[in-house]
Amino acid sequence: MEPIPVNGIRLGPGMVWIGQFSPDVHPLTPVCQALSIQRINMVCAGLHRRKTHYYFSGCVESRYREKVARLSVDDSDITPLGSVTQVSVYPHRNRFQVPGILIKMLRSAGIPFHHLVSSPAVVSVIIDACFQDRVITLLENTFDLPCSHTPYIQEIDQDISALLKKYPETRSTYVEEKIKTYGFQLVRKKYLLYTQGFLDQLMQTMQTRMPPIASEEIFHLVSVVQVSGPIYDACFVVDADTSCNDGDGFFVDLITFHGPHFGDRYRILQTALNCLDVDRIPFFVAACAGASVSLVVPSGKGVVAQTALEKGFEAP
Repeated sequence: MEPIPVNGIRLGPGMVWIGQFSPDVHPLTPVCQALSIQRINMVCAGLHRRKTHYYFSGCVESRYREKVARLSVDDSDITPLGSVTQVSVYPHRNRFQVPGILIKMLRSAGIPFHHLVSSPAVVSVIIDACFQDRVITLLENTFDLPCSHTPYIQEIDQDISALLKKYPETRSTYVEEKIKTYGFQLVRKKYLLYTQGFLDQLMQTMQTRMPPIASEEIFHLVSVVQVSGPIYDACFVVDADTSCNDGDGFFVDLITFHGPHFGDRYRILQTALNCLDVDRIPFFVAACAGASVSLVVPSGKGVVAQTALEKGFEAP
């Protein structure tokens, strides 16, 4: 197969992954609430809410390692992991083939991953740091990068780093009354497809129920969370068709919004969950990647959910 053109690839090494399984389905209980209280930034996150339990997966910078370790001591449901790397691929026009090819590539190479999540601009996957070099080689053989592509890992400018060390008081933290966004996007009457099992089963579902991996079709949302060992919990938001009536998912609305520096700001996701909870609006999936937050709510609830979110977020 010819290499697939993409806009770019970035690596975020030295991250810490956090997983949580809980039988409590209340939206305010996930570990993201504790991270928000302690002002810990999440690089990416995914929350799959089922009828009787939920799965949470998140990734934070290594400087928060000790704080995250303390969370796991206080709550046995929380599982922290050692050093991981975030791999971010920037596709052309959200083509479905990018998340599909990433999953197929990792499965074929026998490389497990902890979380794969998409946004309108990026597909991010979390792997153990020990697989980083192998994955770089696989990416170079799988994707076609533009000639102007910059290094996979971008280091902070040394002059800026020295300035921050010399004048730390120039960096301040503040809390906005309402969190600024660039606006909301509401997509209605889609279908949320659930599947859980080994990667082989996941690939089988993708091949039979979703657009062909090699297709140019656009995906709406993909979130795949490692549950335990080789078992994964996957959520796909796809266009509804005649096959979407056999009980393996729900008709849904999808709300996506993005804003300045969402990828390195604490409390964004928790504020969104708070807004939905206050107005008693349920959700099935919450996902953060890049500068975007995506929320999957029952079909017909998208408009009221957006109204609820506007109580905590400011749109142009």
